[in-house]
Amino acid sequence: MFTDFNMPGMSGLELMEEVSHKWPAIKFILASGYLDDEERERIVKEYGAKILKKPYNVREATALILKVITSTVRPA
Repeated sequence: MFTDFNMPGMSGLELMEEVSHKWPAIKFILASGYLDDEERERIVKEYGAKILKKPYNVREATALILKVITSTVRPA
């Protein structure tokens, strides 16, 4: 799942939490320019998420998406 951290109505983190309960093996990419180191570390640890730092270009996003979908399934 590719999502942004800042969204109207629900944050990307809230979305990841909700989705991971229904589909625990899902892989996440979270795009954000606002995460501090502590928050980033927690998200990576809890959700196995990859963080795509903003601003990013299509090449960076594509490379990360390819890396995530070709990697092994993260532990539940």
